Amino acid sequence: MVVSGHEKLMRVVTIICLLLVVIQTYASVVVIRVPNLSQGNRFLQLAVIWLVPLIGGILCIAFARNETIEKPPTKNSGDFIDPGGYG
Repeated sequence: MVVSGHEKLMRVVTIICLLLVVIQTYASVVVIRVPNLSQGNRFLQLAVIWLVPLIGGILCIAFARNETIEKPPTKNSGDFIDPGGYG
């Protein structure tokens, strides 16, 4: 069976498209599983993933993984203790 150049190109394009869909789907699952994202942020990240193929997916995976890392608690004004003993 002889395969023309056009058919080879179509096979390559098909494989690339399938890989992109797999990456986009994985990125979507990663973003959906981040517990501390607001609904608006989650929606925006999913929009970036699907509207900007490959780059959007990779960026959102990196951002989502960064969000899942526990950050040390920060002191807010409610936790302030007056060193003079009045707090």
